[in-house]
Amino acid sequence: MNRIVELWETVQVVPVAGFVNVYETDDGHIAEACPAFLLQQHRANVQHTGKIEDRTYRAKTTPLDTPYTTRVVAAIVDYGAMDPAEDISRFVEAMPRAEFEERYGKRVCPVCDKPAILVAALDRYVHMDGSANDPCWRPPLTEEGSASA
Repeated sequence: MNRIVELWETVQVVPVAGFVNVYETDDGHIAEACPAFLLQQHRANVQHTGKIEDRTYRAKTTPLDTPYTTRVVAAIVDYGAMDPAEDISRFVEAMPRAEFEERYGKRVCPVCDKPAILVAALDRYVHMDGSANDPCWRPPLTEEGSASA
């Protein structure tokens, strides 16, 4: 194995309102709130070589010189820390919520009319704001795909 990983350091967090991170799913696209954008600097590279199995694995960090390459990325909150949303699998882009609704359709819970998506794997609607959706669960699907009685 010979792999180089870029290390990006967040130097500024810019809170935003009204933006969502968009992810592609097997059922279409979903959105979750984007809390901020991160200004990051590429400060180092880590070169990974060898194999763990035969104890030849090594990691060498090489700091970079200034001026650093910078980027701005959408953030997610992951276990209390803000991380780049692009690190999450199937991330598409960040956009204003209104643009998401225009592009992919406004999705609402059929019971309470809150913005929601139908997650087939869970077999229920999930509120986009993270609020409890227990009262809104729809009947489970049958194998034919229609709601059971």
